[in-house]
Amino acid sequence: MVLLGSSGKSHGGAECSWDPPGRGASKLASTLLLPALTGHDKCKHVDGPAGPSSGRLGQRHVLCLVMFVGTFFQYLQRSVMNSAVVGADSMAAELGWSNAGKGLVLSGFFYGYSLGQIPAGWFSSRFGGRPVFFILGLATCLNMAVPRVAAGGAGLVAALRVAVGLAQSPMWPNAMGLLSQWTVPSERSRLLAWSGSSMPLAYFTGIFLTTFLMHAIGWRAVFFGYGVVALLWVPLWHRFGWSMPEEHPRISEEERRFILSSRLDASPPAASALPRSVPWAAIFSQKAVWAVLVADSILGAFANAVFFGFVPTYMHYQLGLSIHSTGFWGAAPQLGYFFLTMTVAPLADELIRRGTDLTHVRKLFSVVPAFIAALCSLLLAFLTSTIGPSHSHGDGSKGGHGVSDSAAVVAAILLVSLVTAVQGAAISGSTASIMDMTKEYTPVVAGVSNSCWALLSGLASTFVGFLLDHGNCPQGNTMSSHGSSLADAMDSETCTQAWCTAFGCAGFLFLAQGVVFGLFGSSQPLHLPAAVDQENNKEPSTLPAPFDGICCE
Repeated sequence: MVLLGSSGKSHGGAECSWDPPGRGASKLASTLLLPALTGHDKCKHVDGPAGPSSGRLGQRHVLCLVMFVGTFFQYLQRSVMNSAVVGADSMAAELGWSNAGKGLVLSGFFYGYSLGQIPAGWFSSRFGGRPVFFILGLATCLNMAVPRVAAGGAGLVAALRVAVGLAQSPMWPNAMGLLSQWTVPSERSRLLAWSGSSMPLAYFTGIFLTTFLMHAIGWRAVFFGYGVVALLWVPLWHRFGWSMPEEHPRISEEERRFILSSRLDASPPAASALPRSVPWAAIFSQKAVWAVLVADSILGAFANAVFFGFVPTYMHYQLGLSIHSTGFWGAAPQLGYFFLTMTVAPLADELIRRGTDLTHVRKLFSVVPAFIAALCSLLLAFLTSTIGPSHSHGDGSKGGHGVSDSAAVVAAILLVSLVTAVQGAAISGSTASIMDMTKEYTPVVAGVSNSCWALLSGLASTFVGFLLDHGNCPQGNTMSSHGSSLADAMDSETCTQAWCTAFGCAGFLFLAQGVVFGLFGSSQPLHLPAAVDQENNKEPSTLPAPFDGICCE
């Protein structure tokens, strides 16, 4: 038996959480959802009721599932534009956009997204996450308006995308803040992975399904249809989304006390758990905070934008895949991202429960993926230099300089997939470390981090777009459904060099990302001023005495 204090941490460094046995639950919940969401811990409270042991999903698990659905719909709408700029039947082809124009449209979202992150993080930390998520309904309505303004040109669409990004900006800092209030440390990787794993699934759907739908019903109908479905999530959030366990009207007292007993500050009152002011200087004078900002939000963001935004373009124009093959293989890396996210998260939680230092776990699942991505990116740059753009004539036969070799194309697809997939491990690494460090200030730090990430992602999209234009790469309005025209291949070597430059830059940035977080990252709680209830001018009270101790077997 290991005695734990109210913080949920044992004297030996191990942490524990509750594992529902599954008795009395439905077969699906007990065999699929419960093991994935709750793990296999064996913990109980001393001198108080046992942890929630009804065998049902707790309210914290329901919240994560609702966030999973909401995140899916928002990222699905975000990813539509990546497919709308590829192919002969695409929006870009119909409207005659250049590569620079496509880069401007793709980057517009990120500029708006970056502007709202910090205000959204502050608002969430001040008033809770429940009201903030309703703004996502506005983002959906704005995205549905894209077909209405498309005729005005790429600049007008980019401006609307800025507004969409601004409306979607509360999503990530708000989600991080909610999870910091609802999760215990030894469940954090798993529940964060579950709530966020819909991102790669949405990208998969957005690239794979959207490609076929645009050919079947047109790109205008796709924007509208996705928006209608996404709006159905708003009443779902109204029913199940609550800022904190203390506010939830249907949470059991047992589960509420279990969650509160694991908080580092053990502050149960809803009014005092949300800080009234933010110690900005104290937070951003911490080396560990800057390690996350520099590694993930600057270096990693720029590198990832090359792959997340331009993979379909690369596969269709450079590797010569048909538009339908591009839809599948451009989406496949997101499945790898999803499965690795769901595989690594339970492993990270298990290492923490067994007493592995929290910082070491976070570094392991941040540094190793970054180094793997760096190696794959550099190999892809080299491999691309041996594969010229694949061109086709009107009859579909291949011609022109640098006809793609099938083995090299397969290798390139595998490398792209691996770069994307390993990013799923970082959710259990540097992403989770933000919540480990900052607790009630998580929305603020996550807002600043994501603001930097969005800004750098936008700059990267713009940079790659101009890089491809400078390399005289094929453009959407001159493409057939099989490949590029020979007129676009006049300077194929320059185009190949442009892609090599993009992937080479990404490789070195991934390498720097791993080095920075490996040297300076941490998950130790920051020594910050306690949140003060200004209405009563007092610090938060502690938990009742029966919950000052927890024991694990």
